[in-house]
Amino acid sequence: MLFLAVICLTLLAISVPLHLRTRAVAHRATCRARIMQCALAIRGYVAQWGGWSHPDPSYYVKELGYKLTSETGYFGEPPPWYSADALNPTRSQEHAAGIEALRCPLDSAPAIIMNGIPSSYTFIQSWPRAGVMNPAPPSEVPLLIEFGRRHSAADNPEVRGGHCMFLDMHVEIRADQARLEKRAIGSN
Repeated sequence: MLFLAVICLTLLAISVPLHLRTRAVAHRATCRARIMQCALAIRGYVAQWGGWSHPDPSYYVKELGYKLTSETGYFGEPPPWYSADALNPTRSQEHAAGIEALRCPLDSAPAIIMNGIPSSYTFIQSWPRAGVMNPAPPSEVPLLIEFGRRHSAADNPEVRGGHCMFLDMHVEIRADQARLEKRAIGSN
């Protein structure tokens, strides 16, 4: 009986870290897929408008199929349907709060962006009122940045950071998101 208990404890000791690693990989993959979806929406907008990005980065939620507060709400409320009164949210505001497309699965308290949607990602507006014509190589121009250090890099578990999507559509886990954002908007 003691032998059986030792075997069970050994199997449990082996399976728990494996389960935790598997969950971390799944969360990282989900977050990466969501940031890719956002980047594809931005690229779609830019392609549709001849290389020009939108001057308001929060506009891209519309490209993902969600409503702007300047439009009629999800349940027919007149604009603006977003209420600053947290105790009395509108139905559309409650609906927007449940949208997970812009939220990292590990982010327990995402920021609420201008259109009432919780977001773990910052849309970088590198080109205010201009096109996606940037002198830097596309592999160095950030498009979206996830703030926080929720993920560990697959090749180096010691490095913790957030996903960064670049103009050439590659994604990296970076720990220097704030520096990237400053460089993107030109405020070194």
